[in-house]
Amino acid sequence: MAHRRRPAVKRRPARKKKNDPTVTIILFVGIGFLVIAAGVYFVSTQKAPKVAKKKRPQQVDVEGEEFSRPEPTSKPKSKPQPVAPRPKPKPDLKTDFSPVFNPASLNRLPLAVALPEDEGLLAESVSFPPNANCRLELDVPAYGDAHDMKIARDPKRDGRWQIVIPAQDTPVAEITLDEDGIFFSWGPAYPPQVATLLHNCMLSVRAGKHKKKMLMRIIEAAPDIRLFSRRHTGEYEMSIPHAPDKIVWLTEPITPEGAPFHAPTVGRPTTEGAIPLTESYTWTPKNDTGMIRARFRWVWKDLPGLKNGTRNIQLTLTKDYQIGKAPKNNKRSWQPLTTDSIKSDFQKRVDIYEKMKNKIGDKRPTPRQFEKRDQLWLEGNALYDLYNFYQALQHHKMRLELRAPSVAEEAGESVVLAQYPSNPNRINPPIDGGKPIPPPITPPSGPDGEDAEELWIPPPRGDKSPFGNRPNRD
Repeated sequence: MAHRRRPAVKRRPARKKKNDPTVTIILFVGIGFLVIAAGVYFVSTQKAPKVAKKKRPQQVDVEGEEFSRPEPTSKPKSKPQPVAPRPKPKPDLKTDFSPVFNPASLNRLPLAVALPEDEGLLAESVSFPPNANCRLELDVPAYGDAHDMKIARDPKRDGRWQIVIPAQDTPVAEITLDEDGIFFSWGPAYPPQVATLLHNCMLSVRAGKHKKKMLMRIIEAAPDIRLFSRRHTGEYEMSIPHAPDKIVWLTEPITPEGAPFHAPTVGRPTTEGAIPLTESYTWTPKNDTGMIRARFRWVWKDLPGLKNGTRNIQLTLTKDYQIGKAPKNNKRSWQPLTTDSIKSDFQKRVDIYEKMKNKIGDKRPTPRQFEKRDQLWLEGNALYDLYNFYQALQHHKMRLELRAPSVAEEAGESVVLAQYPSNPNRINPPIDGGKPIPPPITPPSGPDGEDAEELWIPPPRGDKSPFGNRPNRD
């Protein structure tokens, strides 16, 4: 059987192939994605520092000194590069508080320190850590303006301060604060007047709001002034080392009440503030009758023998009284205010009064005799007032201070050179066994001692007195 042939298929001519857009779309999408990714990356890199700055903790002010917490650091992916150490910030001189130093410990510093001849510790009661941030201040007396003495921190050494005079090249002295306390040393050369000036300065140590002032000298013991004494004139001597040229002084009674003359109470013997040592002071109390006046006069003078800045001073206290209607400027009418003088004056008037009384007898006194007898009665009773006033003075102790004039004339701010009574922690000589050593005081001058004879006591007052009651014209 013959095979049937399949008819041949006529092939069509090949069609022209069209371009496919899929590839182009994919390409544009990829490019757009890359552009968006690059933009996001660029924006993120620009905002990153601002975000980190906002998250950085702010500085916290802790009692005058700033502290800041360290920023957290991410773990490095590669080996970290060595970083140069940051320089330590210089201490801020305005910041005077340190967390490693208790400012209350300043109370243990003494009120006065003695400058050594060469070098030594001023105070060992307080320990200053190496990083304790304290401030030192120097109060220079008013007369020291010409020297312009100042204290400044040594920029090359921590805890060390220099006392300098700008006109000089070398420091006058150095002060060091360390674990042992306050160490002082003099400079290589300084004139004597500068050393005297520094002895009359005040050193202040400040920590935070706490401040302690110390005198750069030990206070000398001033004499005990005796308002009540059997002597007319009392002289007291004392020595003040490193004494300034200008000294002021003041006095007042330790007991606030005044001694009664009669009525009312007389004023207090007080200078009412400091006055120059070159000026004298006179206290003149009066009684209400106007028949009698008393006068206390303080006079200072320098004694010869000024050596090594030590000044010898003498105080002279003179006590007088005046009775009757004599003028104040009549020198003959003033008499020594002593017990013996009052006794003699009283007895003299009693004798005159008795003679006049016997002479008059039972007769009627003439106007002149009556005036004379009445005047004797008034003066005799005024002497009673004077005696009571004078006796009351023995209970009055006087406070006495000698100071160097200070720039800050506030209460207690001036440098005290000598005082009575003295603080046992500041007196010179120092304390022995917990009790202050009595200072050697030159006793008041005079031929007799204080208790040479028994004090005179006047007869009773009133109708039992030698003057009786006041005379009556009738």
